Amino acid sequence: MSAHHRAAAMARSCRVFCLETFGFQASGPWRALGHATVATTPFPHGIVKHPMRKVLR
Repeated sequence: MSAHHRAAAMARSCRVFCLETFGFQASGPWRALGHATVATTPFPHGIVKHPMRKVLR
């Protein structure tokens, strides 16, 4: 989430940013930015979906 998007979300009283990523995508950078995985959903062929969220302060 860029500083611009964060400021726009905060101006609209948003307090939680949610996203979904898959295991074959880059979830590590999202974790480094403070997003936490809230669940995992397995799919066939070893694919895993990771819903993530970050509380905005």
